[in-house]
Amino acid sequence: MTNGQEADASGFMEEICEHFGRHYGRSEIVLHEIVSDDLHIDVFPIPPSEGCPFWTLHTTGMSEIAMEVPPEVAEGDDDLAALQYAEMMIHLPPDWPVLEKDPEKARETYWPIGWLKRAARLPHEMATWLGVGHTVQFSEPEEEIESGGFAGMLVLPPLGPEGAERARLSDGRIVNVLMILPLYRDELDFALEEGVEALLAKLEEAELPPVVEVGRKSVLES
Repeated sequence: MTNGQEADASGFMEEICEHFGRHYGRSEIVLHEIVSDDLHIDVFPIPPSEGCPFWTLHTTGMSEIAMEVPPEVAEGDDDLAALQYAEMMIHLPPDWPVLEKDPEKARETYWPIGWLKRAARLPHEMATWLGVGHTVQFSEPEEEIESGGFAGMLVLPPLGPEGAERARLSDGRIVNVLMILPLYRDELDFALEEGVEALLAKLEEAELPPVVEVGRKSVLES
């Protein structure tokens, strides 16, 4: 399957959900996308459990189309075929009102779902790719209040047991699982100026869990 070629999505959504189910638990609810463009991105919320005490939200649909991965980024055991497909996930605190039915209240807490969908579409809209270590700015300063002050994201490998980072589908495709960690603007700027490795060191020093934590301190203040 070549760059940009569409995959037959029938049946593969269930395989992706089964992969997440093995590592994080099964979702009984689908947050269906009502209006779609070329991609139909659904989000599946997996409730907290003893094995994973957070909400785990993941997408399906992003991996229907291959990302445009530059040939020069494939190194070692990774070839282009192992980098072209991905789905996004995010962890939310156990008390996050993921299934809030009140429209007014839901608007305040919906943004992580919106970010998942935006992240899933981004590489296809921009003719690029997403992988571990990438950062993305999502909002302008006047929009940051909607997400609790966060301006963008860092892409990390997922939490979970061995094997959680990649789903192998029955057609032979490898789908990478990419986790979103929201960042403040100063953290994004630091990653651009000093490098992602320097930011990761700050995250480790601050012992920041890879879970959305609205109101946390910037790791640059720790």
